[in-house]
Amino acid sequence: MEPTTRSTAPVPVVLPAHDVVVSLGAQEHGFDRLVEWVEAWLVRRPEVSCLLQHGFSRPSPLARSVRRVPRPQLLEQYRQASAVVVQGGPSSIADARGLGIRPLAVPRRPALGEHRDDHQAAVTDLMAQAGEVVRPDSAEELAVLLDLALARPALFRDGPAPHRAAPERRERPRIAV
Repeated sequence: MEPTTRSTAPVPVVLPAHDVVVSLGAQEHGFDRLVEWVEAWLVRRPEVSCLLQHGFSRPSPLARSVRRVPRPQLLEQYRQASAVVVQGGPSSIADARGLGIRPLAVPRRPALGEHRDDHQAAVTDLMAQAGEVVRPDSAEELAVLLDLALARPALFRDGPAPHRAAPERRERPRIAV
């Protein structure tokens, strides 16, 4: 992990548990819109501890901002948090769902320079329709959902489901051609 306030050299850091974890992934495009949404909520909730894995987005002085968190530590942070907010990327969503967490997923928008295409909106919409994620479309919706997640975290967890376990490797049937 790299602290963002001191140097660019990676420095191992042991992270305490946080109430909210926000993961913006490692996409080279910034996602400052989501950082602003989270900050607008944190200003009203100073008692909340928040880990912001910001990647190439700007850090926030209102959260524990870290550029990159190794995946095992990030998943442990997800397990311990009351709320998990992710970019709408398939891998970010899959990591949370694999732990039985229904994340708040916000897709990056290419029109705002947040990504090169609109696949995150398509993935997030599909997952929201299936009840696998909750998609806030504004800072106000995110704030309401974060308040709800802190008050009733079980609404955003369903436990690791057996169907999410890695499938057993089976031999493929041979097809004669």
